[in-house]
Amino acid sequence: ATPYKTKEYEVQKGETLYGIAKKNNTTIEELVQMNPDVSNGIKPGQKIQIPVRDVASADYNNNKQQVAANQSVQNNTEVQNVKHKVQKGETIYGICKQYNITQETLYALNPELKTTGLKVGQEINIKKEVSKPIEHKNENAVVNEPKNKNNQEAKPIKMVSTDTVIHATKTNTTTKIPDCNQQQTSPLKKVKVALFIPLMGDEAIIDEEDASTDPNFKLAPKPFIEFYEGFLMALDSIRRQGLTVELIQYEVKRDSSKIKQLLNDKNLQDVQLIVGPFYDNIFDDVAEWAYTKHIAVINPISSSNKALFKYDNVIQLNTTLNSQLSQVTKYLAAFDSLNIVIVHNNTNEEMQIVNIYKKQYLDLFTSNFATKSPALKDVIYTQGGIDAVERALDKHKINIIILPSSSQVFVINTITKLNDLTRNYKIILSYMPTWKKFEQNFELEYLFNLHSHAFQPFYIDYSNQQVKNFVLSYRDLYKIEPTKFSFLGYDCSLYFLSLLQKYGEQFFNCINNAEVSTLSSKFYFEKIGNKGGYENKGIFITRYDDVKNEIVLTNIVANKFLLPLFIQPIEVRKVNVVKKQ
Repeated sequence: ATPYKTKEYEVQKGETLYGIAKKNNTTIEELVQMNPDVSNGIKPGQKIQIPVRDVASADYNNNKQQVAANQSVQNNTEVQNVKHKVQKGETIYGICKQYNITQETLYALNPELKTTGLKVGQEINIKKEVSKPIEHKNENAVVNEPKNKNNQEAKPIKMVSTDTVIHATKTNTTTKIPDCNQQQTSPLKKVKVALFIPLMGDEAIIDEEDASTDPNFKLAPKPFIEFYEGFLMALDSIRRQGLTVELIQYEVKRDSSKIKQLLNDKNLQDVQLIVGPFYDNIFDDVAEWAYTKHIAVINPISSSNKALFKYDNVIQLNTTLNSQLSQVTKYLAAFDSLNIVIVHNNTNEEMQIVNIYKKQYLDLFTSNFATKSPALKDVIYTQGGIDAVERALDKHKINIIILPSSSQVFVINTITKLNDLTRNYKIILSYMPTWKKFEQNFELEYLFNLHSHAFQPFYIDYSNQQVKNFVLSYRDLYKIEPTKFSFLGYDCSLYFLSLLQKYGEQFFNCINNAEVSTLSSKFYFEKIGNKGGYENKGIFITRYDDVKNEIVLTNIVANKFLLPLFIQPIEVRKVNVVKKQ
């Protein structure tokens, strides 16, 4: 029997399964389990069953007695082989979550699932942990733990909804300054995290103004829900590793006065980590408040917030353009025989980028190759056009072309002319992040002919098995495809919850020691000056491979190069004599 009552709910026009679950303090998965037909979608007027819970009910109770009893159960378990009969509406993800096993384990026990998938009525093999009989010496200990409908122990993460806040019980934790050279003998068991994120209404949309400040993310509808979904999936994974997480989710908008009210919420005062807000105009308010409380605060998406340079508790996941350029320059300066050609129109915007490349490249090259002279030239296109560019090229070397311009017309026209030069010169085009806003207008063939190399702080390798597993789980759980924001939410949650678990609130000292496998990021953080926070400077370098006819990973640049230093040999482009009609 369930530890709570149920009631009938009539679906209203415009409602989603996610919205109904959020409004009624439940999950999408639980609604699907109670109403298998909703896995195919819902419609207005449809009647479904939803749980009715009391905050103090067994499902939500998180007092000290229950925590102690849960710990006793965890320490007194044994594994049994059981059979599970697949019910209508069940998914691989849901079954794995029900029995607290991984998908890899389930597939190992049932290899046929990889090809046939689940079928209603099918019996599959499961390894299930069951409690051993234990003697309770404490009269106040809870002997019979309440179960949910799947016979699981009550989950440690419990949230209660209000108009603006979802919060849980208050937790106090003591930590010690960690030693990053060795694993802590007593890692944290409980942490408290606040998430400032807009999930409802028009606020859950990044508009053009937000997108323009961030060259690494294009405009996307409702990315915050996707971030949140990925965040929860990682949270679920870290919980299975023994960490109890109290999550407070604040529904925030752009109103700074509202943010200041939320900062007075008593449940926020002892959190150990804050993620968000996602909008620059209110992030600064939260960062300043968190600074006075010595609480770490993460800026997940923006790459241009000034709080990074003012408060040493700020962590920025996205990488500023200047830092990306510095990392790429480090990569280029590791090769001694390249011919670097910077093509620009001498504008102020372009010259800022040109100066970064020139100064840092020359310094790094001289340091790496003291007895050699660097080949670096800059061409002012307005003074000599494509002829001046060709004069700067070298037929005996690989030529790296850097176009710092963000002008769509200039960039596309120049790429078209550079494509013609590939018949006589070995050329690699450096693809700028600012071009993403008009990349749909590029001739894809030209990017391959120019062996274009791009750089970005986030990259998803869909051939990676962990990525494949995440995609399958995400599809099963949310019935949609994950986006880059889903992956980022997962990485953010997994990385920083792991840091908290391992090192406690002093994780800043060990911020690069999480040792977890992220899916779309390779976090490497550097402190910004004496007063500033921590910026992620790990970037991926990818190339348009004209042999494989796909974009492939070339290297990852963090504090060092994480892959072997290697530039794919290229040749001048051979042009067929017979032209297409």
